Amino acid sequence: MVLDRRFIDDASLLDRSITSVIEEYLMTCKLDKKSPTTVSSYQRRLRDLCKFLVNNRLPLDITEITVRHIRYYLSDMIERKNRYGQVLSSVTISGYYRSLHSFFKWTVDEDYIKRSPMDLINPPKLPKLRPQPFSQQDIDNILLLCEGHSYINIRNKAMVLAFLDTGLRLAEMASIKMKDLNIDTGLIKIMGKGAKERTVKIGVVTRKAVMKYLRFRDDRYSELWQSEERRPMTRNGIQITMSRLCKRAEITDARCGPHTFRHTFATMALRNNAGEFNVQTLLGHSTLTMTRRYVESMQSERALAAHESFSPVDRMH
Repeated sequence: MVLDRRFIDDASLLDRSITSVIEEYLMTCKLDKKSPTTVSSYQRRLRDLCKFLVNNRLPLDITEITVRHIRYYLSDMIERKNRYGQVLSSVTISGYYRSLHSFFKWTVDEDYIKRSPMDLINPPKLPKLRPQPFSQQDIDNILLLCEGHSYINIRNKAMVLAFLDTGLRLAEMASIKMKDLNIDTGLIKIMGKGAKERTVKIGVVTRKAVMKYLRFRDDRYSELWQSEERRPMTRNGIQITMSRLCKRAEITDARCGPHTFRHTFATMALRNNAGEFNVQTLLGHSTLTMTRRYVESMQSERALAAHESFSPVDRMH
């Protein structure tokens, strides 16, 4: 049970070490029904902060951590490199910033500290990159690699089509259970970010591919997607499968991975005259901000294609 600090007279009774406070915060996140993926991300990022504080002999008492310490930590992240020898992307650093912001806001709400050190730190600026979907040729190349009668090919084709037809996030695809799927109607219940449930749908072609796959899976398990050994596929397993397919298809004009299928779904749906609100709802976005980035990208494509008809220089003579 979480103690209410307002009714504790002796402050010495509280364990204010950041490791203890983080554990309580993570437990609260679980009680608040945050998704396992979100909790895992918070855990990984906050433990990284602890490691940094220990390595640099900085305070470990939550009340002694200042804005200077957090700035020092974020500055260190900017200079860090990942396991491939690359500097961390602004998107990655932004994710750490958001996790720290949520954590310290919670510590204020729980009366551990009076003011969050994040209040004086501006969020890192993110480049406004337009999402790059797969081209039709990319999709054709991926599906060509899924042709054949082997279990792996049949499963991969069903999975690729399911990604393309729904725009699901990786974690959402990995969490689908058989009870969530109605193969007759093509409806799938999804538990998305923030423990928000929504329903998506797969079309006739995808349904046929999934039905064929269902004949080969092991019915003893509730998870929809299974590995070559007929065991439930993890999120990481699906990530590796999709990334390898993209690399084998020699895709160079888009990022190789499951999330690009999400961009592709949104772009293709809009091209097929889906409304912005329809796409927003199916993707599980809380606002139209991301959907409008897809719209802007499409408008740019159309403007470039139309240039041939109104090129000022070509029309001079």
